[in-house]
Amino acid sequence: EDLWVLTDDTWAQVPASPTPPPRLDAACFTYPSGFGVFGGEGTMGPLSDLWTFNTTTLQWTSHTASISPRTSHRAVYSPTHDSLYAFGGLGPSSYENDSIILYNFTAGVWSVLVPGSTLKPTPRRGHVFQPISDSELALLGGWYNGSLHDIWTFNLTTSTWTQHGEHHLLSEDSCSGVVNGLIYVYSSVNETGGLLKVNAQTASVELVIWGELVPRPVGYHTAVLKESQMIVFGGSDGEACPRLSSETWVLDVEAYKW
Repeated sequence: EDLWVLTDDTWAQVPASPTPPPRLDAACFTYPSGFGVFGGEGTMGPLSDLWTFNTTTLQWTSHTASISPRTSHRAVYSPTHDSLYAFGGLGPSSYENDSIILYNFTAGVWSVLVPGSTLKPTPRRGHVFQPISDSELALLGGWYNGSLHDIWTFNLTTSTWTQHGEHHLLSEDSCSGVVNGLIYVYSSVNETGGLLKVNAQTASVELVIWGELVPRPVGYHTAVLKESQMIVFGGSDGEACPRLSSETWVLDVEAYKW
């Protein structure tokens, strides 16, 4: 349950108390005062707790627990609706979810979002779920009885899903970030160490490789975007005896350089 901060190429542990319980495969999301953590796999199974961390006061805040414990899911915060939207993942029964649950921070209430039509993605875990505008969320790939390669958008105004095709380079357990409505995905499926640039609305997926100095392919890693930089940390090579990485890589999205 330890927390670390990266400043000018130097890692330092952040003293914060109280802290959320230990977990893996949690959903992390940006939040106005810092960031948040929802769910994940705890010592006794999927968790339902929700926490936000204030990067100014260095304090954690616990919010109302979810109506649906989840792990290996994804969640995004919408400042327009002051709400957290979580999709997919595994529940206590170990089956993948295909529902969206949302938490409204103003009201402090969880609810299940009912789609405005019957068209919706298959259940999944380990997917990419990112906001690409104030009113749209994008869903890419994931895992459900095998790798998924589909591309979807969800409209927050009409509560409807739209499918935009598939692409074979999309897979599961990827990290991602958004710059100007484009999703940058770094995934273990890409053995060259490059990056995918995805336009979800046009189903355009471009594999871009930056020079010889590139990270080795990993999964189960994490990434954040800061201005025009994508910071990638850790991960596993996915082998039977996995090699865990403690490497930190920074990608300059504008200069196309790791």
